[in-house]
Amino acid sequence: MIYNRDKDFAQLIDQIDAHVFTGDTLFNATNLERLRIHIGRWERAVKEQDHLNQVILQEYKDNGEEPNPIYYYKVVSTQKSKVVYFESDRTFKHPHAVMMKCRQEDLFDVFDEVESFTEITQKEYWEGIF
Repeated sequence: MIYNRDKDFAQLIDQIDAHVFTGDTLFNATNLERLRIHIGRWERAVKEQDHLNQVILQEYKDNGEEPNPIYYYKVVSTQKSKVVYFESDRTFKHPHAVMMKCRQEDLFDVFDEVESFTEITQKEYWEGIF
């Protein structure tokens, strides 16, 4: 099986979310403190990255350049009518290229084919994956 860092991260986040809301974490003093510590670390890391992203965007602006765009896609599979979402640094025009991207990202089974795909907004992407 191919290691997919983004997919594995999403699964881990979902598992943590499920664990927290079962009550096993919130009603256990040790687990609750551990959660507080990790949330604090994560918040600091996110805040630092947000600041760095703003610095980078300002550098682009100061140099009269545009940052590389990110494109968001919604893909419907022919098998099981499965819907998946992905982001890319390139645009897609052909269903076969989208299918290969989905397989590369391990988004649906090898036997699935792309029924349709559409470019969507970042907001639609976030709503789709959650």
